[in-house]
Amino acid sequence: MSTTETRSFRGTGEISAFLDSRQEPKWMRAIRSEAFKRFSALEWPSTRDEEWRRSDISNYDFDSYSFSDAVVRGEGAVAGLVSTGGESEIPAGYAGYARFENGKCTALALRKELVDRGVKLASLTDLLTALAQEEEGTKPVASSAAVFAGSPEVRALEHLLARSLAAVDNRVQAWHYCALTHGVYFYVPSFVEIEEPVLVEYHGTGDSVLSQPETAVVLEKGARAQLVQRVDNEEDGELLVNEASDVLLKDAAHLYLLSVENLNIDSSWFSNGSSWVSRDGSLVHFAALFGGMFAKNRFDCVLDGPGADVRLNGIYFGHEDQHFDVRTVQHHNAPHATSRTYYKGAVKDEAHAIYQGLIQVSHDATRTDAFLEDKNLILNDGARADSIPSLQINTDDVKCSHGSTTGRIDENQVFYLMARGYDRNEAEEMLVEGFFGDLIDHAPEPSRDRLRLLISDRLLSVPDDEDDDE
Repeated sequence: MSTTETRSFRGTGEISAFLDSRQEPKWMRAIRSEAFKRFSALEWPSTRDEEWRRSDISNYDFDSYSFSDAVVRGEGAVAGLVSTGGESEIPAGYAGYARFENGKCTALALRKELVDRGVKLASLTDLLTALAQEEEGTKPVASSAAVFAGSPEVRALEHLLARSLAAVDNRVQAWHYCALTHGVYFYVPSFVEIEEPVLVEYHGTGDSVLSQPETAVVLEKGARAQLVQRVDNEEDGELLVNEASDVLLKDAAHLYLLSVENLNIDSSWFSNGSSWVSRDGSLVHFAALFGGMFAKNRFDCVLDGPGADVRLNGIYFGHEDQHFDVRTVQHHNAPHATSRTYYKGAVKDEAHAIYQGLIQVSHDATRTDAFLEDKNLILNDGARADSIPSLQINTDDVKCSHGSTTGRIDENQVFYLMARGYDRNEAEEMLVEGFFGDLIDHAPEPSRDRLRLLISDRLLSVPDDEDDDE
């Protein structure tokens, strides 16, 4: 027997009511409580803050957005807690699949052989609910929460979320952790290697809707995995997404994390990612930003152990009057670590893109090898791209540098292609697709065609007012 309880909350004024409604273990309630304290003590970011100087959010009425809390009680919460197979639901080319629609987990599946090896793919909300039932002694009979209760997986999740909260430095980010609505927990045990990626989809509908998904990933020593995250919504409606992707990689673990955001033009995207990479661990993070009238995307990576290797890659393509503000931070806390950041962007119509990149090297991080580069294409008059790379070096014996380019399509290359039978539009399309090609070619194979299609659609798009004229 199971029931679904759905409650609606509006704006920031009902956060307390939302927190009171949650059935979660004590440690999660403590994390939310501390996040709410930070949220209440902070002001909304303003153009007086250096990171937000070029992105004004003062016109947002955050209290106008509502969100629902759909929690399955009883046996239903247990059935959807941890994937135990259901391979027919998994799209081709993937090892696992989770889908959320307006915060409700509608699909959860993982290949049987991975389940048998201890890999966990869980609905975060249902997991926390079941853990609370275990803690209170009210769990349903044969609760599969027993596979988590008191386990290293739960302790790792608690540690990750607490560590992410400790890194919070703005009110939008604190808002996520005190009122996150749903998400996944992906856990890979020591020395387990997953060849195919796991796919997580967050889909939204409705108008003036708030969504705050959390993607939490823990890879134990020597584990290897890939995770693809997609965020989108219907063509109509206004969604505000305040997302976080938090990653903890133990010694010699490796993760490829691809995040593709493609919200409609009326929606907004806020994302704060945090990651920690231990000794000899490696992380490749690929952010692909296409949607939303406003997008503020930040990813921080802490290289915590010698031999850590990080690659932060990204593409963004703005059109109409979209505003993209992208920030990456490479925190080098340990010696003999390597990081590379490589972003590429294009803007057309009246879009504005800002890239801010920082390499930060601590006093103890000698023999650091770090580089960041951002390249932008401006496709017409009226579009704008700002690139702001920076270094903060606090020790000697390092190799750190950065580069940045912003310009138009090379007319010599256009002429070359036109001389071989292509018209100008075809030539420019080929050059732009080639501009992004080296990054897309290294994405997980099932996602490459989708990324190329998103770029092609963006190239062919025309502003709404031109559509109206036609």
